[in-house]
Amino acid sequence: MKSTKIEWCDATVNPVVGCTKGCAYCYARRLNQRFQWIEDFSIPQFFPGRLRQLSTKKPKRIFMNSMSDIADWKSEWMNETLSEIHKNPQNRYLFLTKRPGGYLPWTQFKAEYIWCGITVTSDKELDSRDLDMMRIIEETGDSLNWFYSIEPMLGPVNISLAAQRGLKWVILGAETGNRKGKVSPSLLWIRDVVDAADKAGIPVFMKNSLKGIMPDNEFRTEFPNGLQLE
Repeated sequence: MKSTKIEWCDATVNPVVGCTKGCAYCYARRLNQRFQWIEDFSIPQFFPGRLRQLSTKKPKRIFMNSMSDIADWKSEWMNETLSEIHKNPQNRYLFLTKRPGGYLPWTQFKAEYIWCGITVTSDKELDSRDLDMMRIIEETGDSLNWFYSIEPMLGPVNISLAAQRGLKWVILGAETGNRKGKVSPSLLWIRDVVDAADKAGIPVFMKNSLKGIMPDNEFRTEFPNGLQLE
């Protein structure tokens, strides 16, 4: 299990490395170029031995796919991963995807210790991802823990529909690194999300990348009840 600089989790475990999406701002691909875990990052690979790390004495918030998108996972990879997760309910397990259809069939993620996240960077991406996720939410009701990771924030994001459909948490962060064309989020974009979240009673976690943009008196690092560890 690796310690991490990702502020909203305690550790990362990556049973899968690689992603077919190819986003220009992808930090995971940059890390793989540096450490060469796999030869071709566009061809995901499974490392089942890493799942042994989930057996912990102290409860942790564990990000399960910081180096992949679950939409690329083969069903047998997901089955083996979830089987090990269900043996270790002391932890909280967080997944992220840009393709929410990866959460189907949703019943396998129905557990109080599993959290299903969707990465959204702007309203341009929101329509299709909301549509896919809403189909799942209509079937699950309130039984699925789901959240938005709005990072990197590349434009305005309207969370109103999601807030009405049981959204339980919002993470906000700015693009890091030195990419040409790097976008810095405006204070207005951030405040619009925060205001909508506050109206719906949804906690907001701001990453350190927003410091210097967000005034200190408005900065917050909130967790929903289900992710607060004793």
